[in-house]
Amino acid sequence: MNTLFEEPTFVPKIIDKSVVKSGLEFDAALIDAHIVASKLPLVEEAREKVGSIIIDPVTYFVQFEESRLKPSFQLLPYSSVDKVQQLYSDPTYRLNSFVIPTVNFQYEHNSSMVIAPYLCSDDINSTVFSTNLTLLGETITHLQGRTEKKPLFAPICIGSHILADTKLVNFVVDCYKDDSIYDKIDGYFILVNDLDDRQASTDILLGLAHLVYQLSREKKVIVNKLGGFGEILNIIGSNAFVSSPAAGETFSMKQLQTKSQDIRGRNHKLWTYVPELFDYINEIELAADRINYHCDCPACTNTLGLDTLASQRKVHFLYKRMESIASLKGKPRDEKIKVMIKKLEAGVAQAQIYVAKFGSDLKTNHMIRWKTVLEASLAWNYEEDDEELGKLLDALD
Repeated sequence: MNTLFEEPTFVPKIIDKSVVKSGLEFDAALIDAHIVASKLPLVEEAREKVGSIIIDPVTYFVQFEESRLKPSFQLLPYSSVDKVQQLYSDPTYRLNSFVIPTVNFQYEHNSSMVIAPYLCSDDINSTVFSTNLTLLGETITHLQGRTEKKPLFAPICIGSHILADTKLVNFVVDCYKDDSIYDKIDGYFILVNDLDDRQASTDILLGLAHLVYQLSREKKVIVNKLGGFGEILNIIGSNAFVSSPAAGETFSMKQLQTKSQDIRGRNHKLWTYVPELFDYINEIELAADRINYHCDCPACTNTLGLDTLASQRKVHFLYKRMESIASLKGKPRDEKIKVMIKKLEAGVAQAQIYVAKFGSDLKTNHMIRWKTVLEASLAWNYEEDDEELGKLLDALD
């Protein structure tokens, strides 16, 4: 029985020593397979500090030459797959070169769960979408022959635009709750292309929330590469959401086709996560003559002895994220929703005061949209959803 994520939480992605240095206790941390294969001391330190390690096989790297040819990815046993078209058409090649090596790697490196190999596509009518379902089925069959059992998570990688269409969302749910696979998996690992939770429309956010809600009825759901909206999803139905410390909150297939030196991330020296506003705020706005932001967490007071400002900001983010998660622990779902709605309302009101007083350039639309999603979720009902899903699928047929 999989006892991980009994209480909804945040799962940090290990990319540097921020998680280890924070001293915080995490139920689990996620590490990309190519980082594990590099055998960095960082990985071993993380294993000592974090109870459960989840390995994302990042098998979709094989689709993009710039990603597949990275030296660290080339250390993986399935990096030799350079003919993606053959994965679509050759079952023997797919099993021996992709499925088995992917599963073996996660077992050999003691991942707490198995994530089936997966590819990425924006289009649910594509060969990629159907191949992912085939890969999942083949992974299930392969795992039946193993003595040691690990929880199996079905990866779902879709484009953000799909989430705005209720019928398409329900189609995805139906595919991944099919009788042929449903009783053989323990949960879902969701990755959405081009979803920025602070910029996404209400329709897209509602679609993601409803996707998570429907899948979470009897299974565990992890959403990868997501920002503060992950806290909203944890209330609605997910068991965990993943991002790097104060970064890695969006997934883009376009970036996978770009040389790493051309990708620019957040400058942690210039931006600080402010949980009251559910956003990152720059130094100008936080200065003493404006917002005058103060935080007494161990990172900001530097009782941890962190050697750089960027490191302090990342660990500050981890403390604030986990404080927010802890504040909702043990509360009933409806109470969690009401508490979070009040937090969002307070954030909007505070931002408006700063804007009026200082002319600050603070964003509030994301909090307003997130509140709308939470309010809508109060009326969601599994039984009614099942009936509605049946009607929609009949319409699609």
